[in-house]
Amino acid sequence: MPKVNELTVRCENRPGTLAHIATVMGDANVNIRGFLLTTSGAKGWVKLVVDDVEKAKEALYEGGLSYAEHFVLHARVANVPGALGRLAGKLAAKDINIISGYQTIEKDSKKASVCLKFLTWRKRSARTEALLLTDWTTDRTFGFASSPG
Repeated sequence: MPKVNELTVRCENRPGTLAHIATVMGDANVNIRGFLLTTSGAKGWVKLVVDDVEKAKEALYEGGLSYAEHFVLHARVANVPGALGRLAGKLAAKDINIISGYQTIEKDSKKASVCLKFLTWRKRSARTEALLLTDWTTDRTFGFASSPG
């Protein structure tokens, strides 16, 4: 599935914040598939990719945690040198600007999991842009739609 929802939770930059957010997700029986924590001064943001977005949003709301929801590209690339460069190059060739990204692998895994938030550099249509990307693990071509923001 090339497109997934990412929830960005605003939080304070202090000990225990990630533990609290992760506990809220766990208590709601939501599995966190990926996360990225960033901070700037006293503020922080936790980007979450979860197995059940609707349950996660409900849990965040009930926990008094504010969040934003975005679509991100979720691609699996080969766990070999140059794979991320090929994917990023393919997006750049289509004038797509990657504004956030993170990747993870398991030891000795043959695939890496990459999440990329992006904006088109030049707006090609009013709301959405159809893109062609290559699934680098199978060389299968697939399309998906994205909207800026």
